[in-house]
Amino acid sequence: MGKRRQRGSRRLWRKSLPAVFTDAQLIGDGFKPPVTDDEGNYAEPDVIIPAGREPAEFPRKIECGKHLVVYSSWAEFVDDCDDYEGPDANDTEVLDKALANADALAAKITCNGDCIKRVTELWRGWRCDEDNGKCVSTVAVEIVIVCQVEF
Repeated sequence: MGKRRQRGSRRLWRKSLPAVFTDAQLIGDGFKPPVTDDEGNYAEPDVIIPAGREPAEFPRKIECGKHLVVYSSWAEFVDDCDDYEGPDANDTEVLDKALANADALAAKITCNGDCIKRVTELWRGWRCDEDNGKCVSTVAVEIVIVCQVEF
C-alpha cells in the first residue's frame, strides 16, 4: 500500500514550470540573447546589467586605447505586442529603459589617462511574447565605452 500524506502537507501542482535562463547564463555560455529582431553588431560583453540590476563590481577606469562593452536588458508587461515586435519596434520606452541603465553605468566609468571617453550604442535586440493573455516586451542593448587617444 502507498504511503499516505499527512494532513496539511498538500502540494500545489502546476501543469508546467517555466524554464528560465538569465542573460548572464546565456552570455556566459557563449550564446547571443534570444531576440526575434535586432539591429547593429552584437559583441561579447564585458559587463552585464541583467534586468536593470547593476553589478556590484565592474571596471571604474579604462586605460587609454582600450574599450569596454556593456550589455543591458529590461522587460516589461505591455498591453499587446503590436508596437513591441517586428522590425519597426526598434524605438520603444522599454528599449529606452535598457539604454538608460547602460548609460547610467557608463557615467560611472572614467578613462585612466589623458584621453577622451566616447560612448556609442553597438546593438539592440527585442522581442514580445504573449502567454495566457499577458504580453511581455523583452529587450537588450549594448554600448561600447572607448577611451580614445586624440592627436
